[in-house]
Amino acid sequence: MDTEHVRPRAFEKWESEGRPEGKQDRHWYEAERELAEYDDLP
Repeated sequence: MDTEHVRPRAFEKWESEGRPEGKQDRHWYEAERELAEYDDLP
């Protein structure tokens, strides 16, 4: 997965949760998973 695409989505998720500290890995992996699912659509 391209970092260029994951970073903005992970940032959106982090901001939407109130910018919690120590959750960057979870937001990153969730963003990767979402984008991978989107790429798998026909």
